[in-house]
Amino acid sequence: MKLESMNFLLSEITIFRTFKIRPLYFVSLLLLAALSSQLINSANGKLQELITSREGITGEVWAYAFLQIVLTFLSDAMLCLMAASTLLTVKTETSFWQLFNLFLIESLRSWGKILLGLLCFIIPGLVLFMRYLLVPFVVLFDPEYNQGKKDALAQSRHFYSMMTVGQWLLLISFKIAIPITLALIFEQVSTFERNPSLFLVRQFLEVCCLLLLVWMMKNFIQAQVESEPQINLKVKI
Repeated sequence: MKLESMNFLLSEITIFRTFKIRPLYFVSLLLLAALSSQLINSANGKLQELITSREGITGEVWAYAFLQIVLTFLSDAMLCLMAASTLLTVKTETSFWQLFNLFLIESLRSWGKILLGLLCFIIPGLVLFMRYLLVPFVVLFDPEYNQGKKDALAQSRHFYSMMTVGQWLLLISFKIAIPITLALIFEQVSTFERNPSLFLVRQFLEVCCLLLLVWMMKNFIQAQVESEPQINLKVKI
């Protein structure tokens, strides 16, 4: 198992040597990340202020809570799609706004199942969260999904079962561990007004982390899709 994980890490390092981005797209992605972070954190700050006030839970609290959820979903979709567009080697026949629409639909489907699992028991909800963690990348990079031949949630579960320990370590690092670490380190600069320079540094690091994540998952899904016909051929023989 250790040898397999080490071989994967070495192969990823080799792949990252061909990592290329579009500079203008990268700047746009950075600005989008800064804007979305500013809006979400401002809404969160206002929400916390309302909750801790003497008025308690009011209609305004629910409005800001709903606004924060909507902003989070929209920004996640936009940032992921912009990250894919920033990578020079990523090409798709589907338009940006079609992908954006599909991204939101499949994200809502997966999160609906995850929340249902969390309402039942914590562990089933976490398992579902891991199984559907690849849904956005299926929407972006799986040609069979784009052709309507596969379901995004089913494909996410399928790719989930195909990932090695090394791949999971990288996925969890780029998707969860590093963003949480950055949030803790830059906790005091959640908005642009507090410290503009550090705020932009945080956005730069988060954007780089996102690009590496999208790049890694693009290569993983592409490798899985290319290997599937060979597997089917062996089964027929």
